[in-house]
Amino acid sequence: MDAVFEALLNTLGWYNILIIFIGAFAGIIVGCIPGFNASVGVALTIPLTFSFPPDTGLILLVSIYAGAIYGGSIAAILINTPGEPGNIITAMDGYNMTKQGLGSKALGMAAIASWIGGTISAIFLFLVAPPLSKITLMFGPFEMFLLAIFGLSLIVGLSKESLVKGLISGGLGVLFATVGIDTITGTYRYTFETPALYQGISLVGLVIGLYSLGAVFELAETKSSTIQTDGIKIDRKHLLPTWKDIKKTYKTIIRSGVIGTFAGITPGAGMSIGSAISWDVARRGSKNPDNFGKGEIEGLAASESGNNGVVGGSLIPLITLGIPGNSVSAIFLGGLLIHGLRPGAELFTTHATVTYGLIWGFVFANFVMIIIGLSASRFFAKLAVIPVYILAPLIFVISTAGTLADRNLIFDVAIMLAFGILGYFLIKVGIPLVPLVLGFILGPIAESEMRRALLITQGDVTPYLTEPIAILLIVLIILSLFGTQLKDLITTMFGRKKEN
Repeated sequence: MDAVFEALLNTLGWYNILIIFIGAFAGIIVGCIPGFNASVGVALTIPLTFSFPPDTGLILLVSIYAGAIYGGSIAAILINTPGEPGNIITAMDGYNMTKQGLGSKALGMAAIASWIGGTISAIFLFLVAPPLSKITLMFGPFEMFLLAIFGLSLIVGLSKESLVKGLISGGLGVLFATVGIDTITGTYRYTFETPALYQGISLVGLVIGLYSLGAVFELAETKSSTIQTDGIKIDRKHLLPTWKDIKKTYKTIIRSGVIGTFAGITPGAGMSIGSAISWDVARRGSKNPDNFGKGEIEGLAASESGNNGVVGGSLIPLITLGIPGNSVSAIFLGGLLIHGLRPGAELFTTHATVTYGLIWGFVFANFVMIIIGLSASRFFAKLAVIPVYILAPLIFVISTAGTLADRNLIFDVAIMLAFGILGYFLIKVGIPLVPLVLGFILGPIAESEMRRALLITQGDVTPYLTEPIAILLIVLIILSLFGTQLKDLITTMFGRKKEN
């Protein structure tokens, strides 16, 4: 405990507090810009930490990380452009709230949910990091395959308008993900001898094309002069979430923070799964499930809390076992090694002050994030009343720059344009975009892990079916796919018994 308090006093020094403010603010700015995400922010900051003591350098990195995740929600809510794949779910309810003139309230709720979700994951970091991280060692390739399938099964919940259209969208995502070099056999798949496709289709180009260009096309044909529907007058009481909003969503936020933390602990799960599961669980337990995806504040809160829960969760296996929970924490691992810190027991003994300083830095970065989020949300929301003829070209330019920044390939801009057109037509025929992105992200994980599992057992999956985690995941998949039907069946059976 001495190391915890010593680290707290060290973190509260004016120099580290200043670093936290700078890091969180810079992270929010980076997260706002399409194509620039937490990975880019942390990677660009690592060289700057060379001249800092290890604790200050790591505090700066974790502040950037936390700020960027919240920053990604700002673009998702205001212009339907997710800064991170995990913000895709946020955009569904957040952007619809902006159209209804509730952009400022949506940003405020995102800040509150992000703060609580991040704080919950920080508590897990303090209290149960070592024992929880050991659970990740029980995840083999078959469990990872089932986890990816569980994520894909959420397409059912995301396709309430039409399951067929949702499956078509998810199938397209899986199909696009097959492009590139097969990581197991080295076979070229659908690359058409184009070097730019050897590494597959750019996720950044795909997401920005589907969402940012989709927003540009939508703005080009809208009859409204701004994103916010003309004629809506915003009452001051709707500028921030009310006590009634918080009372309505607090249980969802806490539950989603825990879900996000566990998603972060699981290697490969990441924010997409964390936010999607949180949103789906909230929808199933809500009194107004039909409002989800149409501007429901509870759905927005679930997604953002789940997102930020992943941040702290992903650090747990990283600092205890050296296993990155996602791409950002993999870059973060580089930051640790550069400062001579090796993940494992030494981080909680020899370098305990530095490690707990990192955790305290994460806690305070979440406080800075909510301060900036609540105080500036009304100003960020002004973006929704910028004239369309200015905003649409601006989004296009920023999207193009963001796509180029990812891999510095003009080809990716062409990919962005192609997916922009595809996304526009998919929306016109009523096919949702979220399942496509989920299929694109989770399809390759499911494929590679299943093939790895089959290689180990020489084509026999039965040895895996007796493992406790595999059984649990299979049950969750069945509940996700058929939970509504099972609930209706049970209700009907008990109803008949009462009548008899």
